[in-house]
Amino acid sequence: MSYWREPLEVDGVLEGSWGSWAIEIKTGSLAAADLKGLSRFGRRYPRFRSLVLCDDEARPVVERAGLEAMAWGDFLLRGPPARARTPMTVVDDTGFAKKGHALGRPAG
Repeated sequence: MSYWREPLEVDGVLEGSWGSWAIEIKTGSLAAADLKGLSRFGRRYPRFRSLVLCDDEARPVVERAGLEAMAWGDFLLRGPPARARTPMTVVDDTGFAKKGHALGRPAG
């Protein structure tokens, strides 16, 4: 996990088997102006997908800003959204790699 600090900032940067993510965590009320740092980061570093962890009430604001939203509780339990997960190699109990799996689930 890394942090990006500039006048406009994001809460965290996550890189791993789920891909590369720029994360903004919001609780309570949310305005489009609160998402400027995440939007700017996404333009500057396009390989990172932007994700806002928020309550359901804030989701429309996030989506109007053209960003992806997810409930923070779901993120803690499941990780980033499934459709953005990158394939990874899963090793079975015999030590052989199974190809075509994404985080232990069959791809597709």
